[in-house]
Amino acid sequence: MANLIERELLETDPLDCLREQLKGSSDSRTPISRFGLAEIISERTGMPLDQAQLLVDAYCDQYATHVPAYLGKEFNLFWPKVLALVFTFAGIGVLWYGMHLHRMGKPAWFWFALGTLVIGLGVFQWVRGLESFQQRIVTKRAEKEARLRAKYAKPR
Repeated sequence: MANLIERELLETDPLDCLREQLKGSSDSRTPISRFGLAEIISERTGMPLDQAQLLVDAYCDQYATHVPAYLGKEFNLFWPKVLALVFTFAGIGVLWYGMHLHRMGKPAWFWFALGTLVIGLGVFQWVRGLESFQQRIVTKRAEKEARLRAKYAKPR
C-alpha cells in the first residue's frame, strides 16, 4: 500500500506520468494506446480527460508517433463475439446438412452431434466474451478504488 501512495505522489506532473507510462510500456513490451494513456493521466493527476487527450496527442505526435489512437482491447473484446457468430452459423449449416441426409434415409447422427457441438462452441465463445468484458470492468473499478483509498488515506 505504501508503494502505491509513493507512486501517486511522484506522478503529479502529467508529462512525467506520460513519459513513465510510455517507458514502462516499452520496457514490458505491452501495447498502449493514446486513449489509454489519457485515461491513466486523467486518473493519476486529476486532469480532465479532454485536456489529457490533447496533451497525449500533442506529445505522441511529436515524440512517440508509433502509439496508436485505440487498441482492440478497448472496444469491448469484439473478436469472441464474431467467432461466436461464425461458430453458430457453421453449426446451423452442419445441422442443415444432417437434416438433408436424414431426409434421404442415410445415417445422420454424426452430423447432428457435430452441429450441436459447433453451436455449443459458439455459445461458449459468446459467454466468454461477456465474462471477459465484465471482468475488465470489475478490475478497472477495483484499481480505481485502491488508488483513491491510497491517495486520500488518513495518516496514522
